[in-house]
Amino acid sequence: MSPPRPTALLALGALDAAHQMGLRVPDDVSITGLDDLPGSDLRGLTTALVPYRPMGELAGRILMARIGGQFVHEPPPFPAPVAMRATTAAPPV
Repeated sequence: MSPPRPTALLALGALDAAHQMGLRVPDDVSITGLDDLPGSDLRGLTTALVPYRPMGELAGRILMARIGGQFVHEPPPFPAPVAMRATTAAPPV
């Protein structure tokens, strides 16, 4: 029996490390990134896209409202779309 190993990793560097270890991506291991860094699309990296600007704008509005003494309801969650590409698959069985 082989030693336990992760079934998912994060980032472009992990993609290189997996290839150096002889792992097949995504057959042996899935790899995901965050923020769709330059080159992610060229490498086929699945990436989550965090909406930082809208989140910051909302935080500013909430802060100003709170400073003004207004009650602020909890905002709805922000969608974080995922660019599904070639580096993810279901975990191996």
